[in-house]
Amino acid sequence: SLLSGLESLHGTPLMSLNAPMLADSMRQHPRIQDVVVGRQFPSTVTVEVEERREVAVLISNGGVWTIDESRVVLPLPGRAWPLDLPVISGLVKDPEPGSTLTDPAMINAMEWVNGASKLPRMHAWLSEIHISGDQISWVSGADGRVVLPGEHDVIVQVATLDAFLASDDKADGRIVDLS
Repeated sequence: SLLSGLESLHGTPLMSLNAPMLADSMRQHPRIQDVVVGRQFPSTVTVEVEERREVAVLISNGGVWTIDESRVVLPLPGRAWPLDLPVISGLVKDPEPGSTLTDPAMINAMEWVNGASKLPRMHAWLSEIHISGDQISWVSGADGRVVLPGEHDVIVQVATLDAFLASDDKADGRIVDLS
């Protein structure tokens, strides 16, 4: 753990502490976005950590992970399950924590997640994005509707769906085709 690594520094002379090397070492942890390590004489080490923030849950045949807005795979947090995050399902290959997912379907899915996060109604509505092969098969919402994405720009599709949900939230149709 990060804290145990820092505790091992206790008693180390401040002049022998290599702050940049310690910061580089800490950045290897998948949950660390950035870290700054400094020295304050005569006897203080300062550590400022910026953690990655989960924006979606990934589900594959082999397990469950979370992912940040930059598509970096994170191990599940030790705390409670992040139930308020959308799920991305359909992954075939298990991701490696700390890796950045670069396949087209994941880039597209994360554009949906990031786009929806900017619109409160869409953020609350988005429940699951299912990928198949190199594309998104469908997107589902908290109301049970299934959206078939089109080939248009994802931000335009998210905004179009948001407008549709605002004007037609009582519609009986369960499938919305954006193609």
